[in-house]
Amino acid sequence: MEQFLFLFEIIGTVAFAVSGAIAAIHSAMDLFGVLMLGIITATAGGVIRDIILGTFPPQAFIHPVYVGTAALTSLAVFIVFARMNDAERVLDSPRYRRLLLIFDSIGLAVFTVTGMITAMHVHGADNGFLVVFSGVMSGVGGGVLRDMMLGGMPVIFRKQIYAVASIIGGLTAWLFFLNGCILAGEIAGSAAVFAIRLLAVHYRWSLPRIERREE
Repeated sequence: MEQFLFLFEIIGTVAFAVSGAIAAIHSAMDLFGVLMLGIITATAGGVIRDIILGTFPPQAFIHPVYVGTAALTSLAVFIVFARMNDAERVLDSPRYRRLLLIFDSIGLAVFTVTGMITAMHVHGADNGFLVVFSGVMSGVGGGVLRDMMLGGMPVIFRKQIYAVASIIGGLTAWLFFLNGCILAGEIAGSAAVFAIRLLAVHYRWSLPRIERREE
């Protein structure tokens, strides 16, 4: 189980690092900026989770494998785009948006359930609110910081179903966890997050909001 959880975390780290690196390249950041945004996107959610759980220092600073994986992934993305003859066209194409969506959704799905597992390891499984909340913060934290560093309003506050997908997936996983089905809960919860996220973008689902009228 520990090995499976570690593999899940590495998958999430790679996925979020790719999304952060691509977003940085799209914003014309240099190599250092691409590396930093990739690392922050991949690790910030876990750091926020550990702070909530009272785990100091956060795991990202104890086990450099996560930062190292994010850095190498970001570097690989930078090299791939640097070697493209039509990188600018790709970054402005629907292919870029799909690529960013897929990797961001994978990261959100994986870190939601691994954040929950970490919370249960630290504080037990009795407090369902803490477990689900930790999972959601682990899942959305990196994306929020990524969007803020790029100078935009975080996507979870303005459009599409993002944090809500994480919450629903977390609750789905929690139902399995209550019955002792940890592995099934991880798979079902992450699958729910990923599916809801893709469906929300495809069908343009969004929560209600008040539109401002132009004067």
